[in-house]
Amino acid sequence: MRYQPDRAGMAALLKSDDMGRACLEAAQRGARWVQARAPRESGRYAAGVRAVRAVSPRGDRAGARLEATDAKSAAIEFGNKRTKARHLLRSAIAVIEGEQQ
Repeated sequence: MRYQPDRAGMAALLKSDDMGRACLEAAQRGARWVQARAPRESGRYAAGVRAVRAVSPRGDRAGARLEATDAKSAAIEFGNKRTKARHLLRSAIAVIEGEQQ
Protein backbone atom coordinates (compact mmCIF):
# COMPACT_ATOMS: atom_id res chain seq x y z
CA MET A 1 0.00 0.00 0.00
CA ARG A 2 1.28 3.45 -0.89
CA TYR A 3 0.24 6.73 0.69
CA GLN A 4 -1.58 9.01 -1.71
CA PRO A 5 -2.04 12.56 -0.40
CA ASP A 6 -5.44 14.14 -0.90
CA ARG A 7 -4.34 17.62 -1.94
CA ALA A 8 -7.84 18.85 -2.75
CA GLY A 9 -9.13 17.61 0.61
CA MET A 10 -6.25 19.25 2.49
CA ALA A 11 -6.80 22.52 0.62
CA ALA A 12 -10.50 22.42 1.53
CA LEU A 13 -9.68 21.75 5.18
CA LEU A 14 -7.20 24.65 5.34
CA LYS A 15 -9.85 27.06 3.98
CA SER A 16 -12.79 25.67 5.95
CA ASP A 17 -14.95 27.53 8.46
CA ASP A 18 -14.02 24.90 11.05
CA MET A 19 -10.33 25.74 10.63
CA GLY A 20 -11.10 29.46 10.84
CA ARG A 21 -13.10 28.93 14.04
CA ALA A 22 -10.33 26.83 15.60
CA CYS A 23 -7.75 29.52 14.78
CA LEU A 24 -10.02 32.27 16.13
CA GLU A 25 -10.61 30.36 19.39
CA ALA A 26 -6.85 29.99 19.88
CA ALA A 27 -6.28 33.70 19.20
CA GLN A 28 -9.09 34.58 21.63
CA ARG A 29 -7.31 32.59 24.36
CA GLY A 30 -4.23 34.68 23.65
CA ALA A 31 -6.25 37.91 23.72
CA ARG A 32 -7.76 37.06 27.13
CA TRP A 33 -4.28 36.23 28.46
CA VAL A 34 -2.85 39.56 27.25
CA GLN A 35 -5.85 41.53 28.56
CA ALA A 36 -5.43 39.97 32.02
CA ARG A 37 -1.78 41.12 32.13
CA ALA A 38 -2.15 44.48 30.39
CA PRO A 39 -1.17 47.71 32.15
CA ARG A 40 -4.22 49.40 33.67
CA GLU A 41 -3.32 53.10 33.72
CA SER A 42 -6.09 54.00 31.27
CA GLY A 43 -7.42 50.58 30.23
CA ARG A 44 -7.14 51.52 26.54
CA TYR A 45 -4.43 48.97 25.78
CA ALA A 46 -6.45 46.06 27.21
CA ALA A 47 -9.58 47.29 25.43
CA GLY A 48 -7.69 47.40 22.12
CA VAL A 49 -6.43 43.81 22.28
CA ARG A 50 -8.57 41.57 20.09
CA ALA A 51 -8.58 38.41 18.03
CA VAL A 52 -9.86 38.60 14.46
CA ARG A 53 -10.35 36.05 11.74
CA ALA A 54 -7.90 36.33 8.90
CA VAL A 55 -7.02 34.73 5.59
CA SER A 56 -3.52 34.07 4.30
CA PRO A 57 -2.14 36.56 1.75
CA ARG A 58 -2.79 34.09 -1.08
CA GLY A 59 -6.29 33.40 0.23
CA ASP A 60 -5.67 29.68 0.51
CA ARG A 61 -5.77 29.26 4.32
CA ALA A 62 -8.06 30.32 7.11
CA GLY A 63 -6.51 31.80 10.21
CA ALA A 64 -6.71 34.43 12.90
CA ARG A 65 -4.49 37.13 14.31
CA LEU A 66 -4.04 38.82 17.64
CA GLU A 67 -4.04 42.63 17.44
CA ALA A 68 -3.25 45.44 19.85
CA THR A 69 -4.70 48.63 18.41
CA ASP A 70 -4.00 51.27 21.07
CA ALA A 71 -1.59 54.01 20.00
CA LYS A 72 0.79 52.98 22.79
CA SER A 73 0.81 49.28 21.85
CA ALA A 74 4.32 49.37 20.35
CA ALA A 75 5.73 51.10 23.43
CA ILE A 76 4.10 48.52 25.70
CA GLU A 77 5.29 45.58 23.61
CA PHE A 78 8.82 46.76 22.75
CA GLY A 79 9.51 49.53 25.25
CA ASN A 80 10.97 52.98 24.76
CA LYS A 81 12.84 55.57 26.84
CA ARG A 82 9.95 55.92 29.29
CA THR A 83 8.32 52.48 29.15
CA LYS A 84 9.79 49.09 29.96
CA ALA A 85 9.07 46.44 27.31
CA ARG A 86 6.32 44.02 28.38
CA HIS A 87 6.37 41.60 25.39
CA LEU A 88 2.77 40.59 26.07
CA LEU A 89 1.90 39.71 22.47
CA ARG A 90 5.09 37.69 22.05
CA SER A 91 4.44 35.85 25.29
CA ALA A 92 0.87 35.06 24.22
CA ILE A 93 2.24 32.73 21.54
CA ALA A 94 2.89 30.03 24.17
CA VAL A 95 -0.72 30.39 25.35
CA ILE A 96 -2.08 30.18 21.80
CA GLU A 97 0.02 27.09 21.10
CA GLY A 98 -1.19 25.46 24.33
CA GLU A 99 2.23 25.44 26.01
CA GLN A 100 1.22 27.81 28.81
CA GLN A 101 -1.99 28.83 30.58
